[in-house]
Amino acid sequence: TMGVSEIVSHQGTDGLAKIFISGGWPELFVSPELSLTHYLNDYVERFIEKDIVLSAGIQKSVSFATALGLLAARTGQLLNVSEVAKESGVESTTLNEWLSVLERNHVLIRLQPFHSNRTKRLIKSPKLYFLDVGLAARLQGWSSVDPLLKSPLIGPLFETLVFGEIIRGKVHLLKSWFIFHFRTKEKEEVDFLVGNEQGEFVALEAKFSSHVASISLPQSLQKIVPKIKAAAVVTFLGRRHAISRECEQVPITELIAYLVEKLG
Repeated sequence: TMGVSEIVSHQGTDGLAKIFISGGWPELFVSPELSLTHYLNDYVERFIEKDIVLSAGIQKSVSFATALGLLAARTGQLLNVSEVAKESGVESTTLNEWLSVLERNHVLIRLQPFHSNRTKRLIKSPKLYFLDVGLAARLQGWSSVDPLLKSPLIGPLFETLVFGEIIRGKVHLLKSWFIFHFRTKEKEEVDFLVGNEQGEFVALEAKFSSHVASISLPQSLQKIVPKIKAAAVVTFLGRRHAISRECEQVPITELIAYLVEKLG
């Protein structure tokens, strides 16, 4: 699927909010007459629930579909495998196998936390992200964008969009960036730490609103990750500008260019 920068290069920023329910599927942008609901429903039924299930030999297809919906509801959040497994009616080992299958098929990613031997305060749980925000929104039950933009779920869905943009930039530009999330047991957190092979990191917070304040990096982060080269709040719209001495606001349309500038 396409990333935000690709979509903007083809059609500008007009109607960009549609990405939350159409994702980056090229067909839904070049053929507006297509029903995105039917298109994504067909994708789920044909590719995920049939092709993946059949190729992986998954026996409990009903439980698999239930788990998929539960996982979509948790995109952009810490993943509690035992909780999702219990609600799906399967063992945690089974759910972990399904997660591996979905990762291999580029449906979702378990983003690992930054880790260090220097502290035991770091959370060890991964965060879950669907690679296409439109697919996650469809599995959540959304079919129109306006109600979604006013929903509390826009926060984790925008975070999902930001993560997908970083991944697509990394892949398309052949970058060897490392991506982590950061969270301590005291709930100090940073959405994304993106690093290069020189050990330099950029700290990113995802905020859907264009009216944002500067972020203050947790002291624990600065102690554990000494080479924080830059920090930014990634927003959906707005313009790139400094909001403090240490932090910039960066619209998602300029995110990849910003990371290339900071990390190479």
